[in-house]
Amino acid sequence: MDQSLESDAHRDPELPSNSSEAVSPNSDTYMDTEKTQSGSVKPPPEIQRATPKSPNETVQRIESGYSAWYIILGGWCGQFCTFGLANCIGVFVTYYAEGPLSSYSPSTISWITSVQVWSMVFFGLFFGRIFDLYGPRYLLILGSLAYITGLMMISVSKEYYQFFQAQAVLASVGSAAVFNACISSAAAWFSPMRTKRKNMTATALGIMSSEGTKGAATSKKKFTWGAVIGGFKELPFVLTVVASFLFFWGVFLPLSYILLQAKDLGLDENVVEYLLPIINAVSIIGRIFPAIAADRVGRFNVMILVCALSSIVTLGIWIPGKSVAAIILYAVLFGLSSGGFISLLPAVIAQVSPEISQMGVRTGAAFAVASFGSLTGSPIAGAVVSAQGGSYLGLQIFCGCTILASVLVFVAARGVQVGFLVLKKV
Repeated sequence: MDQSLESDAHRDPELPSNSSEAVSPNSDTYMDTEKTQSGSVKPPPEIQRATPKSPNETVQRIESGYSAWYIILGGWCGQFCTFGLANCIGVFVTYYAEGPLSSYSPSTISWITSVQVWSMVFFGLFFGRIFDLYGPRYLLILGSLAYITGLMMISVSKEYYQFFQAQAVLASVGSAAVFNACISSAAAWFSPMRTKRKNMTATALGIMSSEGTKGAATSKKKFTWGAVIGGFKELPFVLTVVASFLFFWGVFLPLSYILLQAKDLGLDENVVEYLLPIINAVSIIGRIFPAIAADRVGRFNVMILVCALSSIVTLGIWIPGKSVAAIILYAVLFGLSSGGFISLLPAVIAQVSPEISQMGVRTGAAFAVASFGSLTGSPIAGAVVSAQGGSYLGLQIFCGCTILASVLVFVAARGVQVGFLVLKKV
């Protein structure tokens, strides 16, 4: 008999007590496990730790020791190079607009960075499945090669199509592979039941994951479109996805255009170059504390608050703000609130996904749909700037209103679950 079944003392105390619920004997996971035990199919070492040996065994995760924290360190490095670069897209937009692509409109230029951000989120549907089958090794090796090659090609590009191929295609696909490998690796090593600790560790290091993404990383169950389609038949899930799309529609606009807008106001170059670092630095704090508060007062409640704050500071500070102090204040407050959204989104998606076995699939589907907001938001905003003769007022209004709309839809998603009881923890 497997030693893991000899005593319940070895079981993670925070995992469900009924282990048969974690892995059903009728699931595809059990079918794959039988093949493994018979010797016909053996999963690669990278994912053996996340694969149960029998239908009655709860998946065990190693949450201590050097190996587990090496995963976190490696994930931090991966996120720093991939999603960290996506948070600095404004630098590329400014460089292109003032340099080699100055003859192109802001809308046309922003397609390069928009596709870059979109691919990192959208391709999680496919790279997550590759991780399930083969582990992170091939994703990290091939993704790193593609990413580095793409960045090197940017330095020698001169025409628009060359920049697009290098950054929006080659580097983007490579960064998406590395990004999703880092997320899934961290998720496979840490218990899905320890949301607060995982969120604090993950958000502090820039790893966007929570219990919602862990299902995709650790489940051997075959991908089923039925789980995706079924999710879009449930009103709370649909409203959450719509709200996420609306927020994605506006959240990347300050990251893309705040440098150009600040220069247009005539602000000091020495101040302008620090705006994006300020947003990204304070967003780390914004990812930690909302995750802690969410465990106490409810995930949807905190999500509504951080989205409302993003809308308020955009409409109330960014639009009228013309001074250095106002722009810096906006960068700080927007970084705090937008960081909270990034931290909480997988958790609220998981909350409206009742089946644990479907969390990974539904989270991937929700992010895939929401990613089209990041794909189209910046080009639309750039077209608005061009239509207004270079004025950023329309862009700022579009940004604030789309985020405000996401607040209203999140409120509706909360309402369908518990009604409109203000003090209810949701």
